[in-house]
Amino acid sequence: MRKWVIIVASVYAVGCGDSAPLAPVNDGSPSVANFILLTEYDGYLADVQSTIPNVNIMIGEFSAIVADFNSGFVPLYWVGEYTKNLIKRVVEMQARGQQIRPQHPELLKLHLEEYEAALEDFRTGFSIFVQAIEQPGSVATEGINDSIVAGNVHLIRLQILLGDLGGRPVDFFAQGGGGGGGNENLDDEFGF
Repeated sequence: MRKWVIIVASVYAVGCGDSAPLAPVNDGSPSVANFILLTEYDGYLADVQSTIPNVNIMIGEFSAIVADFNSGFVPLYWVGEYTKNLIKRVVEMQARGQQIRPQHPELLKLHLEEYEAALEDFRTGFSIFVQAIEQPGSVATEGINDSIVAGNVHLIRLQILLGDLGGRPVDFFAQGGGGGGGNENLDDEFGF
């Protein structure tokens, strides 16, 4: 019994006599600042979900452009113009993405590194496609594929990481149909 009293007294004495605040102890447990409120999380999911119809339209539009290119019935000039209009759509989507940036640092990090990065990858892929049309032989097909696949990977990773963060699966494309960015391999589709 005497041992217990000495331990308690020594713990109490450590805090006495010094008016300086104690340094925070990082014991590995999450702090209040690391928590995301459910309203923040659900609000961010709703904001991203509101943009998914435009992502699906972008995917469908690019698929149609590729089909026009492969058919040979649409002049290359128009295929290029359609793709330039698609790039304008992506720029508008990027502006909308900036408007829905969340305030919470963890959500913001995911948004910038996954959602906005996906849009940038799609924009890059479409720009490379235009360059390939306007300057045949100047670009390898892999450049287009790599950018489109990178955009897909970012969107998939965003869903997985948000699902992990919220403790529930997240599938932005379940309601709106579509896959997540046109996962088809484009190597067989282009004749550059």
